[in-house]
Amino acid sequence: SDLGKTFDVKFTGGNTGDLDIMAGHDVLFNIPFTSTESGDKITSRVFAGRDIRSTANNADVSFLSTNDNNSTLTWVARRNITMDGILTASYTGTNTGIMGFQAAGGNITTNNKVRISTENTNHILFSAEMLNPGCGVLNGGNSPYTDCTPGNHNNQDGNIYFNDSVTIARTINTHSKTDILAMHNIRTQQLGITNAAANDTTNVISYKGDIWLGYSGSPTTNDNRFTYMATGDGGQLDIKAGFQDVT
Repeated sequence: SDLGKTFDVKFTGGNTGDLDIMAGHDVLFNIPFTSTESGDKITSRVFAGRDIRSTANNADVSFLSTNDNNSTLTWVARRNITMDGILTASYTGTNTGIMGFQAAGGNITTNNKVRISTENTNHILFSAEMLNPGCGVLNGGNSPYTDCTPGNHNNQDGNIYFNDSVTIARTINTHSKTDILAMHNIRTQQLGITNAAANDTTNVISYKGDIWLGYSGSPTTNDNRFTYMATGDGGQLDIKAGFQDVT
């Protein structure tokens, strides 16, 4: 039984190194996983030739960094990223690099909370952009896949489904960028983006599909909403749906 088991990785300070979790097919988080660093420079990568999955609602995945020195966090799945547990990425250093989550050929689906926090100007990215040339899928895709024909609004691949609350918080007061990008559809339940900067740029973009804000997950949830907060009046929020879908 996996009851009570955890997988912990700890960097004790002053380290420079790589944390790689890679699989030719699937990366499966069946139990809670936590990476902790403080005062380190760690390049953390999770790569799957097919899917990255947290398989249970208690299989939380956490990357926690304090005062890091240019640490980065990137997830790339050639098909899907699916989270049943809580996803936490908290990087409190002033020099953190990119925090990116990319489903290169399928969907990003979160069925539990997502908590992203940072104290610098790094790039935060959620991408289901189907970057393979010709809008093709990688490693089989999801069935039934019906490509990117104009007007298709495909719901099998190239989508972001946030089915629980997602919070993205920045405390730095200089320019930063947050991208939530999908080839097809974006659907959220409770999405909150808070920025201390006066010049933040946040993009929520569906190239060839639709955007539903506050309509994902349980329709009976009273707090379904989309909130964006920035300091001052110099921020930019772009919400674009289907603007490349020429029929």
